[in-house]
Amino acid sequence: MLNLGDFATGATVRIPFHTTSNGVPVTMTGLAVTDIEIYKDGSVTQRSSDSGYALLDTDGIDFDGVTGLHGIEVDLSDDTDVGFFAAGSDYWVLLNAITVSGSSITIIVAIFSIVNRAAPIATAIRDVLLPVQNEAFPNMQILFVAASDHVTPVTSASGSAVTRSIDGAAFGAGTGTFAEIGNGLYQYDASAADMNGGVITFRFTATGGTPGAPDDKFITVYTGAGV
Repeated sequence: MLNLGDFATGATVRIPFHTTSNGVPVTMTGLAVTDIEIYKDGSVTQRSSDSGYALLDTDGIDFDGVTGLHGIEVDLSDDTDVGFFAAGSDYWVLLNAITVSGSSITIIVAIFSIVNRAAPIATAIRDVLLPVQNEAFPNMQILFVAASDHVTPVTSASGSAVTRSIDGAAFGAGTGTFAEIGNGLYQYDASAADMNGGVITFRFTATGGTPGAPDDKFITVYTGAGV
């Protein structure tokens, strides 16, 4: 039996398998698409349709002339049994009543899943590396430098304002907390409302300070929803 891993929705699953007798490859007979049975999520009810199944190399038997090597194909985009192939599910593939060395046998040839392994892992990694949409995002730090020379740090900035554009919309007032750390460095704790999008661009401004008003500062933040 093969564990074929995780597939995208609508993918095509090609399943090789072999038949032996006392460890020696032997051919088989009687393989038809009607012998293919697929079970979902441990249910005892198999898929109700054979549509979307195919035998590789014409009849599925002795693929490319190799004794004992066989192959079948399953089209996950076939929705004849509505909703059977769906993301978040696991599947067993059986061959029912094939004949090997004169005996009729049933074998499980493969297991696989549809978007039930890779996606949760990727999502978990994404949520560790990126801010989460619609959750507060504290400790965003910026350096204000003087508009007069674009180098000198600006302390005691006055008339400060924070606005943000969410997913390309017009800039609106930020609802988080802005505070000075020191030496020209400032911190903004973005609120959940500030982070309610996939791509958020923040604009930080001030009208005064020492030695004068700073350049505007822009920071773009991507949440997990933005990738």
